[in-house]
Amino acid sequence: MLVGEAEQGGTDLNRDGATNDDVLHIVEPKSLAALNMGLAAATTLWPFGAHNAVALQLEHQMMLS
Repeated sequence: MLVGEAEQGGTDLNRDGATNDDVLHIVEPKSLAALNMGLAAATTLWPFGAHNAVALQLEHQMMLS
């Protein structure tokens, strides 16, 4: 799910210095706790449609692991 920093009192959830991002959180199934992934969501227009940059960031992080 996406959590708006503005709705969290202007808290910088992804530590980029801005407080107007929507930041990706996932829900841990056992505890139902929301875990901050620290990734801002950004939908960008590409030649063949919209693309969500969060997916690219997640793929990059998984390749580094």
